[in-house]
Amino acid sequence: MPRIFISYSRKDIGFVRKLAGDLEKAGYDVWWDLTDLRGGDDWPRAIPAAIEASQSFIIVLSPNSAVSDWVEKEYTHALYSRKKIIPIMLQQCSVPFALNTINYVNFTSEDYAGNFNNLLTALGYIGERPVVE
Repeated sequence: MPRIFISYSRKDIGFVRKLAGDLEKAGYDVWWDLTDLRGGDDWPRAIPAAIEASQSFIIVLSPNSAVSDWVEKEYTHALYSRKKIIPIMLQQCSVPFALNTINYVNFTSEDYAGNFNNLLTALGYIGERPVVE
């Protein structure tokens, strides 16, 4: 089961909770801090290890994540680790300079199901598409 790391701002947690659930329905092993960091974890070490153990790295772009130091550290580590990076544009914002040559999947429209299918295509998903709302 391919593992995906999701980088985001906690201010966008509602969207990320839905996205992670739908990716899991599609058969992915999703790593994100809310469900995968445990009490006592040394998160400055756990997060880079999780990025390295993932095949794909999704960054949720929004005005909130654009100013997050931790999101920047995460995508910098993903670039350094040569991970497949898929930006998701949740809300219009400036794309960080280090990521501006990577096409993003546009989630700014109201068509979540269509946008999610575009994300699955970007991930190289094969098989029957899960039903999402």
